[in-house]
Parts: sequence; structure tokens; C-alpha cells
Amino acid sequence: MFARVQRSAGALRNTRAVVGRSMAVKATLPPLPYAYAALEPAISGEIMEIHHAKHHATYVNNFNATLTAIEAAQEAGDVPQLITLQSALKFNGGGHVNHSLFWENLAPVGEGGSPSGALAVSLSAVSASRHSPTQTPTHTHTNTHIHTYT
Repeated sequence: MFARVQRSAGALRNTRAVVGRSMAVKATLPPLPYAYAALEPAISGEIMEIHHAKHHATYVNNFNATLTAIEAAQEAGDVPQLITLQSALKFNGGGHVNHSLFWENLAPVGEGGSPSGALAVSLSAVSASRHSPTQTPTHTHTNTHIHTYT
């Protein structure tokens, strides 16, 4: 996992924002390390494409727009606007970084390796308890996200 985080961190080195005299390099949408359909049937290619090309791209575009707005506010000496833009910078920059790490932590079947140590033991215990014929589920969980893209 740490190797994946290091690769992601390396990919993000080009994303720098300095609230100072000038702005540095803008963020770019990183390419996926696999095809959109590579995670099927767990995650459909259509969902992966929407999540990457629309959702993650929205974070990148909004982050870059925020950098431009910060630069304009700096040039105008508009300190209240600089303060206001901090939340957009944090939200969109964080969304970009989180998604960049997310893509690196997914892998097609057979390419991702297996958990080891305490994580493997815990996952085995959870899996065994969920597949036990003597237990009945006590609840169901749905995970629905609704996003609007511009």
C-alpha cells in the first residue's frame, strides 16, 4: 500500500498551490492505471468513466479555477476574498488528491495482491461471519450518491 501511496504522491507533485506572489503548476486529471472496464464486474466501466472523467475532473477544474481566482485576489490585494477562497481550495484540492489515491488503490482481479497480517485475519473473520448459514442479516445498506456535473 505504501508503494501505491508513494506513486500517487509522485503523481501529485505537479499539483502545487502557493498562496504567495504567484501560482505554480495547475492540477491535471491523472490517467487511470487500468482501463475503465478493468474492474468489472465489481465496478462497471460506465461508473468508472463517470467517476473519473466527470466527478474527479470536476475537482481538478474547480481547483484550477480557484487557483486563478486566488491569483486575481492577490493581484487586487483582496484579503477577504483570499480568505473566502481557502475553503474551495481545500475542498477541491482534497477531492483531487483523495481521488488520485483512490485510483491507485484499486486494481483488476489478479493484479492487486492480497491482504496480509492483521488485516487478512480481520477480513477473513468478517467474511466468515457474513457467510454463516446460521446468521440472518439484521439490516441492509445502500450507498447512493447523486452528483451534478457542469
